[in-house]
Order: sequence, then C-alpha cells, then structure tokens
Amino acid sequence: MNKTTLLIKANIINSLGINKLKTMSTKTEKAKTIALGVFILYALVTSFGTMLFLNFRVSVFLKEINALDQMLIMGFISASFMAIIMSIYKASGYLYAFKDFDLLMSLPLKNSTVLMSKIFFLYMSSLLLAFLIGLPTFIVYGVQSEKGILFYCMLVVLMLFIPLVPMVIGSGLSLLLGRISSRFKKSNAIILIGSFVLILIFMAGSALINTVSKEQIQGSVQFFDWFARAYFPARLFVKAIAGTELFNMLGLVFVYTAVFTSFILCFAISFKKINAKMNESYGGTTYKMNELQVSSPLKALVRKEIKYYFSTYIYVLNTGFGVVMMTIFAVGAPFFGQKTIQTLLNIPDVTGYIAPSFMAFALFCVGMTYTSAVSISLEGKNFWILRSLPIKEMEIMKSKIFLQMIITLPALLLNTTVFALGMHLAWKDYVAMVLIGSGFGVFMALIGIVINLIFPKMEWKSPVTVVKQSASALLASLFSFGIIALMIASFALMKPDFFVYSVFLTFILSILSGGAWLWIKTKGVKIFNQL
Repeated sequence: MNKTTLLIKANIINSLGINKLKTMSTKTEKAKTIALGVFILYALVTSFGTMLFLNFRVSVFLKEINALDQMLIMGFISASFMAIIMSIYKASGYLYAFKDFDLLMSLPLKNSTVLMSKIFFLYMSSLLLAFLIGLPTFIVYGVQSEKGILFYCMLVVLMLFIPLVPMVIGSGLSLLLGRISSRFKKSNAIILIGSFVLILIFMAGSALINTVSKEQIQGSVQFFDWFARAYFPARLFVKAIAGTELFNMLGLVFVYTAVFTSFILCFAISFKKINAKMNESYGGTTYKMNELQVSSPLKALVRKEIKYYFSTYIYVLNTGFGVVMMTIFAVGAPFFGQKTIQTLLNIPDVTGYIAPSFMAFALFCVGMTYTSAVSISLEGKNFWILRSLPIKEMEIMKSKIFLQMIITLPALLLNTTVFALGMHLAWKDYVAMVLIGSGFGVFMALIGIVINLIFPKMEWKSPVTVVKQSASALLASLFSFGIIALMIASFALMKPDFFVYSVFLTFILSILSGGAWLWIKTKGVKIFNQL
C-alpha cells in the first residue's frame, strides 16, 4: 500500500469515525448511529426522487417540441455548476489552509502525496453532488428516449469525469476569494452575502420548475444551444451520449483529464507557498486604550455566543438562512399580492388563510434556525475551559438559549409587523401571529438545548460536522417540522377561529416550554456536568 492510499484510508477512518463505531459498547450509542444513518439515507433518497419527478415533468414538454436532447445539456450544466459550488465551498478546507497542514508537512511525505490525498476528498464531494443533481436528468432522458445498456455504461464513465474541470474552476475561485477576503476585516460578511444570493437564485430556479410552461421551456432551448456552442465539452458530451459515439466520449475524457492533470502539476509546485499565504489574515486596527467594561457573567456569555456565531461562516449559513427567507417573503408578499402567495403556498383559495399561511411559513423558517441544538457541541475541545470557569451551568445554557431567541424573535416580530401592515390584516390576526411565533420561538430554543444534551458531538475537526452532519442538528430540524405539521393538521381539521386557536396553542407551547426548562434545570445540568 503506497503512502497516498494509506493517507486516504486514514482520513476516511478518521472522518467517518469508524474506529469509534467499532468500540461502541452501549446499545444506545449504536442506536443513535443507526438512526442518523437512516435519516441521511432517507434525505438522499427523497432528494433523488424529487429530482426525478421534476425532470420528468420537464422531459414531457421537451419531448412534445422534439428537443429532448436539451435534457443532456441541462444535466451537464447542473452537475458542472454544483461541482463548482462544492469546490468553492470545500477547497478552502481540503486544499488551502487545512488544519492538519503543519502535521502533514512534518511527516516524511512528498507534497504530491499530501496533495493527492486532499484532492481525492474534494473530488468525492463534487462527484457525489454531481450524481445527485445530474444523474436524475440523464436517467429520465434515457427512459424517455428508450436508450439501451450502452447508453448507461457510457453515462457512468462520463459522470466520473464531469466534476474534474469544474473542480479546477471552483478551486481557482476559492483561492482568489480567500486571498481577497483575507485582506478585509469583514470578509466573512462578504462571503455570507454571496452565499445567500447563490442559494436564493438556486431556490428561485427550483420553484420556477414547478410552474414552468411549454413556452418558457421552448425559450430556454435557445440558451442551451448557445451554451453547447460556447462550451465545446458540452457538445462532445451530448454527441457521445445521444449518439453513443465512442470517439466523442474519449475526446471529452482526454480534454478533462489533460486540464485536471495540468492543474495538479501546477498546484503541486506552489503547494507550500499557497498554503502559507492562505494562512495569512487581517491584521486588525490600531489598538486604543479604553475604559474597562464590566458586565454580568450571563451578558458576557451572550456576547461570546453572538461573536462566535457571526465569525463562523458555516454556522450562519446553515442556521440563518431561514430568517433571510422569512424577511424576503414578508417584504415581498405585499408587492405581489394574494395570487402570488396562493401559487407559492399551493393553496387553492388563500382568502381567509393569509395570516395562518404566513405563520406556517414563518414557523418553518424559525425551525431552520437551530443554534441551541448545536451550540454545546460547538464548544468542542474548549468545553473544559467553559466548565472550569466560576459560572453556573444554567448561566452557560441560558446564553445559548438567548442566542437563538436573539436571532429569531426580533426578526419574527419585525417581519410579522411588516407583513400585517402590507397585507392590511386585522389586529386580531396580527396578535395571533405574534403569540404563536413567540411561543414557538421560545419552545424551539429550549428544546434545542435538550436535544443537544442528549445527542452531543464534542469531538470534531470542523464546525461543518456539528452544524450540518450531527444527530442533534438533524433531529432539531425534524422535530420542529413535525411540530409545525401537527399545528397545520389540527388547524385544517378543526378550522377554528385563528385568534382563539393562537391563544390555545400559545398556552400549550408555554406548558411544553416550562417542562423543557424544568428538565434542563434538573436532568440537563447533570448531563452537562458529565460531558
């Protein structure tokens, strides 16, 4: 086994926690791991099935206008674009300024060995996303055009090469953004705004697919034709797959392999120098002596939580996007009117359901903001420092609860007010939305701490592991969506007065919040001290 393969194997074992899985002694730990694996598998299967359904709808239109081959370009563009996004997002952790750089450079390993092990994981991440996004399009095309087994064999081969050039582009952009952002103090804000814009564009495009018409698809055919002419690998791909031409397939493989190999050779030359540069950061401003400020432990802890939150890109991106969506909807809804709301929410007659519909959407956005469910885990290796301070356990957990409330409750109140004024809602509807939103926001902040105490993940290398891949993050999202589903189902079945329903629901949420608070003060403190 060569050193590159050995390094890849060690990274896989460490990333997936295979050794820890083997040494699990209790049934509870094994059950948690199995449940998490089932949830991840469910999410992947659901996403793949949704993509198949959406692409099938588009394929019906394209087949009617005799333009089914355009699906190949659609799939090629989608897979390439997502590979670029994944490379921009992941390259900074895999190729540039990765945390174990000093350790690996101190070992008797060549630069090329370390580089290839890192590129392998970047490639696998891009390939997985390319398969998830592009493969459903190609499968629908194959079924609709009644292709044979040779088509699917060539497809599998070409799918392995599709991420290569986008990886080069994405890695280059990641390097450029990293070098630029390191010169600015507010670089995190710039990157976050750009990420939110990209996500909104992608969501808008996905929403348009559901309401797309034959005329719109027919108009987009011109764009696909232009792209195929401008980017010749796309032409090679379409000719290879549509006509099952081996010559064009080999041509595409050769071009992509040549570009990717050139990138690796050039990057390997400056591997150490680039990583040294990427570790540079903004130097700060001139220090000024000010009066010493004194505050209570709770206030200091809340400031610490807020500072860490906004300084961690992935933390804000994954837990703050719900507030962004809620704000956009609240501000934009009055301009578009009831018909647009009816289309977006898929409600046949939105009259009389404007306030409940917005409330359901707002609660969904609040459910996406699960900071308290990961905040304890994010302490990681520094958790012992926090526990060693002369601060009560409840003060620490209060600060993490307050962080989520600070993010969600003011935004919820402001957006509810803007929406109510813009849509000219009755004061009873406005009060009802405020009651339900506040009760749900407080409850989810408390229940997040409960979930994180039961499912902690204190060992991690990157915050991504906690915020996106931990059991507590997944369970907090599923729990909040389950509660929202129960609220919607009960309201739809009973059809009560919205104001009366809000008072009753707020009362129930208050009782549940009281129970969660009591659990945190008793059982939760004991678990906290055992972490």
